[in-house]
Amino acid sequence: MTWLTNSYRFGPAVPVVSATYWRIRIFGCDDGFQELAELEFAASPGGANLCTGGTAIHGDWIGWGSAFDGNTGTYASRASADTIGATTNWIGYVLPSASDVVEVRIRANTANRGVRAFFLDYSLNAGATWIPHRFGTTASVYTIGSIQTFTPVLLPTTRATALCWSINVTANNTGWLSILEFSVRTSSGGTNLSQGQAAWASRCSNGNGPYLGVDNNTGTYWQSGIGVQTGRFIVNHVTAPNPTYFMVNGKAGNDAPKDFTFEYTLDGLTWTSVGGTTGQTGWSGAAREFGPY
Repeated sequence: MTWLTNSYRFGPAVPVVSATYWRIRIFGCDDGFQELAELEFAASPGGANLCTGGTAIHGDWIGWGSAFDGNTGTYASRASADTIGATTNWIGYVLPSASDVVEVRIRANTANRGVRAFFLDYSLNAGATWIPHRFGTTASVYTIGSIQTFTPVLLPTTRATALCWSINVTANNTGWLSILEFSVRTSSGGTNLSQGQAAWASRCSNGNGPYLGVDNNTGTYWQSGIGVQTGRFIVNHVTAPNPTYFMVNGKAGNDAPKDFTFEYTLDGLTWTSVGGTTGQTGWSGAAREFGPY
């Protein structure tokens, strides 16, 4: 990897990567399943599609070659709708020649299964190890066959610039884990900064996707995998929220979270806790505020 400095003004060096192995590690989708009609990488905004003449690669996706065949009537999809947050949830391409990637274009197959957040990783040793490089997310939803164009940002480096925030539930009240709404805020009772953002989770039961935890509707909810009582619910923000307060609407009864922490990640791999609580019982569906942290 080389480093270039902005020639027009003084500022931090901009990393320019030259690699052939690139992938997106999925980190946000409305549904438990994910699908891609087409995936393109470009070396510049609006640039040519680099994903030609090389090789499609994948984690636990099926039909992965269909994401790079130029045929919008075919698609690639993830094999499982349950463990959506697994580190094997990725798809990528080996370019015919080394390049940087600064733009990612995704064409949806079905509206609610389009990828809305991801980490852009590269490898310098044929995929043996991967280096997180950039992060892309959007608050815009897909329609069938629509295209989202991402200009992924360089990874944040501090809590104040973190984009991905979560509630990590380590115990619930004996039922399946469910959350009606989760949001981050900068002040007590302040503006909900998470509504409509791209959500994600460690697990998901089909039909109760992550987006239902940020839709500002307490009549819907995200639910972890069938019979699963712990899990992480994540919201990816287009703008760093730098929150100090967290709001949770727990589903009435035994499905609500009991012990949990609020955490952020800079790379989608390591999480840092800023605070939390234990022994939360008697949920009725009403919001509870936690903080400041």
